[in-house]
Amino acid sequence: MKVIDALSYVGKSLYFKREFKVEDLIERMNSNGIEMAVITAPPPGPDYREANKIVYEAVKKYPERLMGFYKINPWFGKEELERAKYAVKEWNFKGLKLDPKDDG
Repeated sequence: MKVIDALSYVGKSLYFKREFKVEDLIERMNSNGIEMAVITAPPPGPDYREANKIVYEAVKKYPERLMGFYKINPWFGKEELERAKYAVKEWNFKGLKLDPKDDG
């Protein structure tokens, strides 16, 4: 059976007052028998552009272990939707992460 972590963060978070490093995530995955993780930018926003780039770089470094979801803030409207489309088409993100608690 393949074990997949459905939500992990990579990047800096003021909310959690820490940085989620991809190497630490991979180490925890290895120690717990997790084969793959879905990763996204940590809260809070509102602007996730830089954080999404960090997720992209992490997936590029560990493509067999990580699957990126683009953290989208719908309050940025059409421009944000265009960035999300680009992330899916060009960066190979597999989905979108909406966070109504932080961006609602």
